Amino acid sequence: MPHSGLLRYQSFHRRDVHAGPSHGGTALLTRVASVSLGVSGMVAYNWWVFVPMVPGLMRSPDELFSDLEATGRPDAVIMQHLDLAAGLLLLAALMMARRRWDRSGRTEHLALMLFAAAGAVGGIFTESCPEGLSAVCRRMEWTLQLPLHHYIHILTGVVEFASITAVLVLAHRRTRGDATHSAAIYRSLTMTFSIAYPLLALSYLTNQDGALMEAVFFVGFTAIVLIELFEHIVGEVACTTQVTDVLQPSPSVLLNNQLGTGNLQDDETTKRATHGGCFLS
Repeated sequence: MPHSGLLRYQSFHRRDVHAGPSHGGTALLTRVASVSLGVSGMVAYNWWVFVPMVPGLMRSPDELFSDLEATGRPDAVIMQHLDLAAGLLLLAALMMARRRWDRSGRTEHLALMLFAAAGAVGGIFTESCPEGLSAVCRRMEWTLQLPLHHYIHILTGVVEFASITAVLVLAHRRTRGDATHSAAIYRSLTMTFSIAYPLLALSYLTNQDGALMEAVFFVGFTAIVLIELFEHIVGEVACTTQVTDVLQPSPSVLLNNQLGTGNLQDDETTKRATHGGCFLS
């Protein structure tokens, strides 16, 4: 990572280094728990992957995956609960690790929180009819004749798309010029979304290939969330451990230093500080 990218994480490293071993262990456990919750949430979020494996569940590729959660559809309650669980698990992960996002990434964190909250609310308020399959449902939807929970579900979907897209834009700007894997993925996703959004609009207006277009975005959304989690949480674990080793020389070196017979810079640990550094891959 370029020097500018390294500076973004220094405040976190100093705090963990000076807090002591017990705090470091607690911080590590918190990070492991956060990642576990986040990954579990995204597994639940991607329930749509299994839909094509169940015969008769999706009637047409023009159908939207959200139509499967409409009232009265087979297994709709299961999918609704999975959306709710996904949102709550991701919210918990983001709350536990909220300090891992520094000032330059706090807006990203808030947008991620909004994305998770919208997903959870969407699991509570579901569609009353499948608009992708029924012309009558679409007509009633446009003329505002459907129950309120149907429109709340639509609103949460819009918020979900908007918030995670904002995360991508902010992350792309933050990592512009960085030679990291995450920066490269953010650039690729930005290019992909710039092409996919017009195609999504066309798909919605023509009521064709809705499932295919949604799948593209769901994969992209999952990638964004996982990269954010691993970039700000897992990446810091390796860097913090390295800095901790650097700032804790061996007892023999400390004793020699106190007696005036040793040089702290001769210690093997501090040599790693000279030749090493914190890099987020």
